[in-house]
Amino acid sequence: MRLRNDRAGYGSVSIGLHWLIALVFLAQILLGVVMTRILPETAVATFWAYQWHKSFGLLLLLLSALRLVWVLVETRPVNLNVRGSVLAAHVVHRSLLFAPILIAFAGWIIVSVSPLAVPTFAFNLFVVPHLPLVPGDDAERRAIAVHRWLAYGTAIVVAIHIAAALMHHFRWRDGTMARMLPRCRQSAGNDR
Repeated sequence: MRLRNDRAGYGSVSIGLHWLIALVFLAQILLGVVMTRILPETAVATFWAYQWHKSFGLLLLLLSALRLVWVLVETRPVNLNVRGSVLAAHVVHRSLLFAPILIAFAGWIIVSVSPLAVPTFAFNLFVVPHLPLVPGDDAERRAIAVHRWLAYGTAIVVAIHIAAALMHHFRWRDGTMARMLPRCRQSAGNDR
């Protein structure tokens, strides 16, 4: 498999970032629901669930920033979409490119404006500094609302993205989804 994209399809860097970000995002949604809706607020497990959520949020921020740079500098494969939904696909793809970055920053803002001033222990390896913002209950409530609605909205966009990929694969059989699956990528030619 090629590392880089070409006009025919995606390379292993694009595919790897796509699936790694998808996996981390799904884990973040699940962990977010567990820590805010299932675990008791005072439990030690809740503290660590928040720490892991913040750690994976920072990882998502890093991976998404790398993916954004990669998309900007890398070749775009030829668009196989001939069904008239090019604009919808463009909006969904751009949303999924920027939303994880916005969600992660909103989360970072939450911990930075929280009056509790709880430090973020990134994977229990180092403390991540808070953003230089003024703490306050009202600012925290607003940041939580933005973070939550961005996450839920992005989850809906992800569901649309998955549904469209499945339509391309099973109904239209046009090869669009296969280009993002590692084992379906042709390995003809030399790696660049």
